[in-house]
This record gives sequence, structure tokens and C-alpha cells, in this order.
Amino acid sequence: MSEKRLKGPVELSVAADAGMMLVIRLTTAGVVARAGLTIDAMDSLKIATEEACNCLIGQENPPERITLRFLCEDDRTLVIRAIAGDSEAGEGGMDETELEIVRCILAALADEVSFDMRCGRIHAIELRVALTREG
Repeated sequence: MSEKRLKGPVELSVAADAGMMLVIRLTTAGVVARAGLTIDAMDSLKIATEEACNCLIGQENPPERITLRFLCEDDRTLVIRAIAGDSEAGEGGMDETELEIVRCILAALADEVSFDMRCGRIHAIELRVALTREG
């Protein structure tokens, strides 16, 4: 079996709709499994990815699409980036208290979390997790 199972970037673009969360969770589970992470990591990242997407959708002026990008960086880190497809259109982000709650939830589920803010809105949320392979 190959040490590195995820051979390249994976990208998923879906309508920014709560009804797409099952597709997002299933895609995340598949990518995490291919990256060689544990079942516990898979469960945490499915929750984290869904929470990040819900955060983008929950903005005052939500995007029409969300793009997820998954990438193994240096064969040591899995990077998951949730991107608001049309975040330059208009203003109206998320309440600061809600944003801080989301930040705390995501920080509990991923090793590193960062927010890309543009025009007062969340353009993207990036999650980073160390690749600890199942043994």
C-alpha cells in the first residue's frame, strides 16, 4: 500500500445550501480516509468542514456557491479550505459573537484555523490538520 494515498488536490463546488451538507460531509470523509487519518480525525473533520460551510452560508449576505479544496501539503498536513464562491458581491458578514463561537468550535476540531476576511465578509475558512497515519 502506498504511504501517500491522496495523490493530488480534490475540489468540490456546490450550491450554498444547507441541503448540500451531506455531500460535503461524505466528500470530507472520503478525502480524510484517502489521506490516511484515523476514524476519530474523520469524524472531527466532517463536523469542522460542515461548520465552516454553515458559517459561510450563515452570513448576512450568503454566497451562491461554496467551493471546498482539499490538499495534502508536504505529505504532513491536510489543508481544507472552504471558499465563498462570490464573496466580493456586497457586504454583510457575521456577527462578531457568532464568529468567535465558530472560531472556538473549529479550533477544537482542527490543529489550525484561519479566516480570510474581505469587505467585512468571510471569504474563506482554512483548516489544517497534521497527518497522523493509522497504524
